[in-house]
Amino acid sequence: MNFIVVGYMGQYGSMGQWVADILRQNGHEVEQVDRKAEIPVKKAIYFFVDCSEDYSSNIPDIPYPKIFWSLDIHMPGGLERATNIASKCDLVLSSNYEHGKLLFDSVGVQSYLIPITYREDYFKNTPKNLDIAMIGNANSQERVQLWNMLTKYNSYGGSTSSLKDYTQIMSSAKIIVNQPTEPWDIIVNNRFFEGLGANSLLLQKRLKTDLIEKMGFVAGQDFLYWNSLDELPSVIEAILENYDSYRDIIKSGNKKVKAYEMKVQMRKIQSLILDKFYDRL
Repeated sequence: MNFIVVGYMGQYGSMGQWVADILRQNGHEVEQVDRKAEIPVKKAIYFFVDCSEDYSSNIPDIPYPKIFWSLDIHMPGGLERATNIASKCDLVLSSNYEHGKLLFDSVGVQSYLIPITYREDYFKNTPKNLDIAMIGNANSQERVQLWNMLTKYNSYGGSTSSLKDYTQIMSSAKIIVNQPTEPWDIIVNNRFFEGLGANSLLLQKRLKTDLIEKMGFVAGQDFLYWNSLDELPSVIEAILENYDSYRDIIKSGNKKVKAYEMKVQMRKIQSLILDKFYDRL
């Protein structure tokens, strides 16, 4: 298949880049276009990736299949922005449930639940010489408090400036703490999947969604929940004192998450494309 992927390109964590890369790895021809650039009109499947911007006015009226993967509907103004882009597309995908598919349902937009997950090619078998890592942006006070608390351990807390740093830190951590930015504790972010994919023990902040369980992941079997910053130090210390006893949980989570690796997610999308657009390809 021939794809034109439109979105935010270039930055190591940009989802538009992820989509383009994985489509190529799955054997497709791909042209990348920045969401602000002129979008070419040619026979192809157009794949629009959310980037917290409303670029719907830049989407041309074209007769070819148009797909939109909504990622940031939980952000300020996200529903209006996502609906504007979705209105110009033929197939809409939601990366989350409560702040994704259900929000689209509320405004009459049909979407399919396809979470953004992780890239297996990002994570290597690296010696686990770091006890704990929690990577993110400083966009909530609770995250900053968490990073300050982690300084008492052999840890890394904060953001990174390059893909190399990000993957090295994640791969070398025995424990990965995942904490969503408040108040978006009803989304499952990609670091949930990356923590498992890095072959680390994932400590996931408890969320106000059961999407994790709907996907088949079991707390205590594939990962561990934490509930508050007050309890987290005792949880971490108990793990570090007897880390080897958690090997089975790490192994189980790493095995199960492979069913959601991004190559697999893109194949699910390809099946939807073939089912919906078989007479237009």
